[in-house]
Amino acid sequence: MDKAAGVHHVGFGVRNLKAAETYYQQTLGFSAVLEAWEDSVNSMADTYRNSPHNYAGFMSVQPAGGIIIEPIFKKWPTPRPIQATPRYGDIGVNKLTIAVSDPGRLFQEYPERIDFFGSPVSVDLPGLGPYEFVYAKGPDGNIIEFAAWAGAPVKDGLFGGARILGLSVTDLERSKAFYQAHCGFDVVVGEHDRFSGHVGDISGQADTRVRSCLLDSSRRKPGRGGMIELYEVSNPRGRSIPFGTEWGDFGYMEVCLFYPGNILDLHKYFLEQGLDVPQRPTCFGRNEQGTVDYWFLYVRDPDGILIESVGYHARP
Repeated sequence: MDKAAGVHHVGFGVRNLKAAETYYQQTLGFSAVLEAWEDSVNSMADTYRNSPHNYAGFMSVQPAGGIIIEPIFKKWPTPRPIQATPRYGDIGVNKLTIAVSDPGRLFQEYPERIDFFGSPVSVDLPGLGPYEFVYAKGPDGNIIEFAAWAGAPVKDGLFGGARILGLSVTDLERSKAFYQAHCGFDVVVGEHDRFSGHVGDISGQADTRVRSCLLDSSRRKPGRGGMIELYEVSNPRGRSIPFGTEWGDFGYMEVCLFYPGNILDLHKYFLEQGLDVPQRPTCFGRNEQGTVDYWFLYVRDPDGILIESVGYHARP
């Protein structure tokens, strides 16, 4: 099986698409709009089990590159919050990390525009060195981390692109093995507990215990896409994904990987491995020349987290 080429985008449900445009495109600098749409009717039949659905949204990225964001406003069926009050450690896609040149400067200059939780903190990560970070929440409560570390692709200005997508899991070893075996990721920062005791402002408990590791793909192009941080919170334990959660509900809902190989072959591999595939390969577009089709599919990881894979195939 070919490796995925890193995180392509993160999808999350929002209550107000215009407010999301203002916050993410203007305040946080995701100003390069790649696509926007007013309606997408019944485009994910398997995911919704053939129930009618429609949603609007857009995809944008910071000029520095990195992970693309995809805010979604679900028109019907009526969306609801995944968690009434999202907190650090909730099982699922849990946070987005944006590289910045100086978290302290951001904290000082953006107090009226960004809802920060706590003050900037610095820890030393194995193999990575000093890592300074500060947490905030977006308009819908989504957790956003602003961080600076050696090698972070921040050249000019304050923002250096969304670079890491954080997934909170129930069993760190099991999830790490899954993403290595079935998604082709490699460990770039081994397991550590350096964030323990430093995330109480966003987890709701001062003595929060957390084990974490960082994964990347050797096929990811420099400056493009992003990495995955897996972490297991043991005190307090992370809350499970609520029963009945639907794609498009408010909150982070999926991690999307770019897959350079054939999506149909990937689907066959997932089925052979006995994995849960809630959305079969689906063609969602074609290039202007009519020579390439764009495809996606969904699979679930051991915690039920939705993983989308997108790719393109040359037409015969």
